[in-house]
Amino acid sequence: MTGWDETAPAISEVSEAIARRELTLLVGAGVSKDDPANVPLYHELARDIYPEEWGSAPQEQKEKPGRFFDKMKKKDSQLHQKLAKKISEAQKPSRLHRKILDLIDQMHDRRHGRSIVTTNWDLLMVKAAKDRGQTYMTQIWEEDRRNREWGEKAEGYIPLHGTVERPEGMLATERELKDHYDKEEQQYFLKALLKDRVILCVGYSHEDEMIQEIVKNLRKQGHPPKLYTIIQEKKDKNETNKIRKRLAQDWGIEAIFYASEDKEHHQVKEILEHIRKKAYTMGPAARMTRLEKIGRRGPETEEEWEQVRKAFQKGGSDLEHLLRKADPAGWPAGHKALHRTGLGEVFRAIHPTDAQMTIYRWLCDDLNGTRLRNLLWMASESRGVMPPALCHDLGIQLCRGDTELTVAERTLGGLVLLGQAVRTGVTNPNRTWLSDINFITLLRDIARHCNKGGQPEVALQTLE
Repeated sequence: MTGWDETAPAISEVSEAIARRELTLLVGAGVSKDDPANVPLYHELARDIYPEEWGSAPQEQKEKPGRFFDKMKKKDSQLHQKLAKKISEAQKPSRLHRKILDLIDQMHDRRHGRSIVTTNWDLLMVKAAKDRGQTYMTQIWEEDRRNREWGEKAEGYIPLHGTVERPEGMLATERELKDHYDKEEQQYFLKALLKDRVILCVGYSHEDEMIQEIVKNLRKQGHPPKLYTIIQEKKDKNETNKIRKRLAQDWGIEAIFYASEDKEHHQVKEILEHIRKKAYTMGPAARMTRLEKIGRRGPETEEEWEQVRKAFQKGGSDLEHLLRKADPAGWPAGHKALHRTGLGEVFRAIHPTDAQMTIYRWLCDDLNGTRLRNLLWMASESRGVMPPALCHDLGIQLCRGDTELTVAERTLGGLVLLGQAVRTGVTNPNRTWLSDINFITLLRDIARHCNKGGQPEVALQTLE
């Protein structure tokens, strides 16, 4: 049997999403098909519950069972109850259910918002979690939850189309599904989900027409979701390549193929297990070690620059580990490299974030030589108002007698502070951060050393 490609970029990308706790699984029909669950597929339910009508149904209804159920609903008011009864015959979760839970557990966040979203009606995934002592909160799309906040607060296991616990709420017909997805609240939830998370489709969830339509709209709006799917290849390689191309071009879905000979779909479980193990090597501990290494020697690849940018933006433990052993003197391109990380935002924020203040404190720690030069350069690049605390500490460091800065660099620093005083409309030095700095005296002192008559304007010419 042909094996799947362990080196496929999609495998690594999904693993990295798990390590970052950014993955959501979109579980569809087929996941509950394996033994011992044996939940029938959509068309099989139609055939089993209404054998005579299904046998005489036109081909277009067989290709889209939702249209067949539209017709049956008009004749049979017990449609949903019959569907729920048939599906509820399945009592035991399959090994695939457990592998999916293993993948979510790798994020060490069993109650993480939007961890598992499904188009299935059965609750075998929840049962599999209970069997191992875990609790997943099941969110049902009820009438009194039709609000925008629902999508933001929902967490755990989210059945988009209802469950067998409440048959009247199951979305079975094409009309029911269309009316459901036309709701602004459901659109909002799915758009937020697709924009914020990396999605791994398991089963036939990537073929859900309503979800495909939302994905298309997001792509047109310039917000292409990050979607992956595990899918069985065709015996004809040309046919497989056509499927790969269609998924990528139409919906931006990157496919992870497994062997066409694998009738029992064992390789799906192998792929999920491989992703889980790979994510473990990229988990929090491994990521923190990697960030410390990047901080020590400086980022070298575009991927590492992106990790630094994210750490600078989000703060937290990632930023802490990045800066723990970092020395900007060893980073490529010196202070310009720091600017590339988005560090300039620290000097443009009137109310800095916690992450920005962490970076600022790191730059100001034992200010001398390289770090002070970097700080001066970044401050000089600022076009906005710097935080008063930053102005204060920068001015104090400039006035220190043991600084390694050249006269030109100290002049630059004084002029930066002068510019900040103008921007902030400072008029009374005794009531501002200027009272501790007196940068005019600093400028005249520097100018005297330059033998330019104590004129700041001439000192600037010296700097240039």
